[in-house]
Amino acid sequence: MSKNSAAAQKADEATATSTALNTGVQRKEAPELTKAQQQAVKGLPSWSAKFRYLAGQGYATADIARITGKRYQHVNNVLRQPAPKSGQ
Repeated sequence: MSKNSAAAQKADEATATSTALNTGVQRKEAPELTKAQQQAVKGLPSWSAKFRYLAGQGYATADIARITGKRYQHVNNVLRQPAPKSGQ
């Protein structure tokens, strides 16, 4: 086996492996925010506040993670905690 054919075989195996791993996995795209929602989110001081605002707008935890680019577990942890009381 020559060098080129060995490299080609290795590339084919890598492609087959990545194809097998990706089969059946479909990722959803992040939902679009309205202009008003974008402005509101932009003006919030923390990620926690942004997560809570979007949850209040009816977005699911997974959608909030997609919109903000944060991990699902981060969003979930924030939303499961009670919001801090204002003035403290």
